[in-house]
Amino acid sequence: MTNPWDPVVLDYEQLVEPFTSLFIPELLETSNLDSASLLDVACGSGAVALNAQGWGAKCSATDFSQCFCDRVAARSNNSIPTFHCSGEELPPDLSNSFDLITSSFGVIFFPSPSLGLKEMNRCLKPGGTVIISAWGNKEETAAFRVFPDARAELNLTEKATDPAKARADGSPASLTEMLVESGFENVVIRGPVTRSLEMGSAELFFERFAKGSPGAVKSLASMTEEERAKLKAKVMELATARSNAPPPQISLDASAYFATATKPEV
Repeated sequence: MTNPWDPVVLDYEQLVEPFTSLFIPELLETSNLDSASLLDVACGSGAVALNAQGWGAKCSATDFSQCFCDRVAARSNNSIPTFHCSGEELPPDLSNSFDLITSSFGVIFFPSPSLGLKEMNRCLKPGGTVIISAWGNKEETAAFRVFPDARAELNLTEKATDPAKARADGSPASLTEMLVESGFENVVIRGPVTRSLEMGSAELFFERFAKGSPGAVKSLASMTEEERAKLKAKVMELATARSNAPPPQISLDASAYFATATKPEV
């Protein structure tokens, strides 16, 4: 059975990665990457692993989409080993293997983020570091509110999943609780860190969200042609009205938090 992410890998890389990559410096800024062994969990199209490799880390990556794994291999000229697996069930032989494990806006979307964090803990060396990023709440992620608000205004909410409801709470208190419950110590939360999602037009803004995730693709496919046209028009209308930049440019903010913690030495 095809993984739902497989068909959107290139669209994700081209449309979504440019924005999430803006947060990579904050994700890795506290780490000594020179010769560090790093595992990026839920690696997507590979931006974190590729950047960390460029900064001296010895990187590996995992994703539950084989096509994402293949894409990372291709982009790294096969220099980044990949593991096709669920982030909630990492390979058994990776126990106590890495100095650093990261997850850039990944583990927060797991069915059980705590289970994913426990697996990341298992795969760290004693004293190793985990760093994850998480989106802020609705008020902190204006860029992500346009689509669900447009659906709500058109009474199309039952035909799609609101991404804000599909992810774990990214608040400092929630991130701290999850990490402590997963066996980590020395938890430090940084943020919010805000970046602007900038698109050349409202239509490009629509395309970015319409093609960048399997949930959106499935949702749009379930609609009638008339419903899709109305949704596109409403998204473009709201994006233009809320934009921090003059038309035709679209600029909307989203904020993230970064949680760092360590695996106990013993």
